[in-house]
This record gives sequence, structure tokens and C-alpha cells, in this order.
Amino acid sequence: MNFEDIIAEIDKIKLHKQKQIGSSLKKPLLILLLISRIEEGKANENTFKFIDIERDLDLLIRNFGGRSIKKTAPEQPFHHLNSSIIWDINVPYGVEYSSKKTLSKSILREPETYGYFEPSMYSLLKSDISSRAKLVQYILEKFWPETIQSDIRNHLQLFYGEVRSKKRNSNFAKEVLANYRYRCCICGFSSVFNNIPFGIDAAHVHWHAYGGPSELSNGIALCKVHHWAFDRGVITVKPKTLEIKVSSKFVAQDHSSISILEQLDGSFIYGIRKVSPEDQFLEWHNDNIYVN
Repeated sequence: MNFEDIIAEIDKIKLHKQKQIGSSLKKPLLILLLISRIEEGKANENTFKFIDIERDLDLLIRNFGGRSIKKTAPEQPFHHLNSSIIWDINVPYGVEYSSKKTLSKSILREPETYGYFEPSMYSLLKSDISSRAKLVQYILEKFWPETIQSDIRNHLQLFYGEVRSKKRNSNFAKEVLANYRYRCCICGFSSVFNNIPFGIDAAHVHWHAYGGPSELSNGIALCKVHHWAFDRGVITVKPKTLEIKVSSKFVAQDHSSISILEQLDGSFIYGIRKVSPEDQFLEWHNDNIYVN
């Protein structure tokens, strides 16, 4: 299996999706965690024990799993990633399993149980830092926006030089910022540094990583804080009314946090010159990203 084969298999990975709670990103998080263990020298053999990564995977899912998390269930990706040829699991003799029912944590914690990459894939990732770097970047770009990519990199200590694999519409940012008068449409933040707009981003409503177009109607102008909050599902914008909603899961712990985020609930985005975000893109964000 060469690098192109691995990418082709990553593209085939099926994510569990449900209306109102969105896509589960547990499988790509598991792959990134396993790559980080190879990078740290904790995987000198192609055997990954669930008990060794359970806590780290649980925390990753809780923070970056892509939907409202009530139960992280790290056993699910450890088992069900074997629907792809890149991963398989070894279980104690006599234990039967199928794709219909997830193996229990007690079985996955058994000393005889472990997961492993397809051998040639493991060999490539183990021996070639460039392949690890490119695969990490590809997975991050495929499943998360840039704001969250950096958070995951920091969490897993995956500090490779970025190899950008997706082309972006260079005019998207200019058009979106101009449409919102170079101001955050939530708080009004606007600044210039060396004659260039500073601290404000053109954010995709329907994530670019999930096929959202780089069109004016799929973009809003946000300051760094509100861009992060929008992509993490702390806030969303309701279709038709353009009302801002703040997740009940967010708890401000000081006066500044209350004023910056918590008190936004029930207010409205503003400063639009011509084109408002389309309802279909806002609906996607409400259904797939917003945590409520």
C-alpha cells in the first residue's frame, strides 16, 4: 500500500451521521492519535492496545468529535474502523464480533486485544516522516476547518510543516470581508495593521472541508474569538431570522466571557452590505456543528 492508496482509503471512510447532531469524527481522530503515537516513539511495533489510548481518545472525541457529546464511546472507532482495510483488530480466542454490534470495553481492554494498521501502511508511516506529515494534513483538511485544525495539532503535538493540499478561492476572503464592511458581524470588531485588515476572518458557514462552496452566500466575517466559537459549535446563526444562539453547554466564568459570548444569545448578526448567508448553509451549521 503506497501513500496514494492510503489517501484513497481515507476518502472511503464512512462517518456515522444523524440529523440534529451531525457527523461523528471519531474514526479520523483515532487515526491522528495513532500517528501521534508513532511520532512520539510509542508504537515501535504495529500493535495498538485500546487500554493504552482509551483516555486520550476519549478526550479527543469530547473536544473535537464533531457533535454534541453525551457519551464519547471511544470503543466505537477502535472497533468500527476495521470496516476499512487500513485497520484491523485482534481479539481473544473464541470471541466473535461483527460490524453490527460494538465490542465491549471489557473485551477491548483484554491483554490479547489490540488493533493494527495494514502492515505496509504501518511500515510507511513508521519510516517516513514526510508521509506522516502529509497524511496528518490531509485528514485535518478533509474533516475540520482551519481554526480547529490548529487546536488538534496542538493537542496531539503534531507540529509538522503544513503541506496545503486543497486549493482555495483567493477571492472568497476579500468578497466576504467587503460584504460585511470589514467588521465582525457579531461584535463589530474592526481593525487595520499596516493598512491590512487585522484580526478578522472570512469564515465558511458550511465548512469547506465538507464541501461547502467558497461563495459569498456561504461566508460571514468574524473576529478571531467568534470564528473559533462558531467553528467549535459554541454559537450559531438561525436561518431566516439571523438570530445568534449560544450553546447551553457554554458556561462563562468571568464578566468578559459573559459579555463576549454568553450575552450574545438572542441578538442578531449585522453589518451586511448586500448578500446574507443562505438558509441552506445556516441549516447545515445548525444541524452539524452547533452543540445544543
